[in-house]
Amino acid sequence: MNRREPDVKHINLDTQDEHVKQFVLSLQLDTEGSVLEAGGKPVARVVPVNENSGCDPERLKQAILNRRDESRALNEEWEHADREVWHRE
Repeated sequence: MNRREPDVKHINLDTQDEHVKQFVLSLQLDTEGSVLEAGGKPVARVVPVNENSGCDPERLKQAILNRRDESRALNEEWEHADREVWHRE
């Protein structure tokens, strides 16, 4: 199965002003990327290019399990709060 790259606009940094090029290249790019803000509001997210277009199945599984556990804990908190509010005797 071929993976199709999403339709995104490609901007050649080599044709941009040197200050712009240096700014973009200086951004800290971890796996989550960087969020650019203007006026205190996010305007863009810059994420690194994933060269191998794959993911580590173990890291993905762990992330899913962590998210599931966080969601369950939050649901329990909400259910507890709901019982306190609506089921008072």
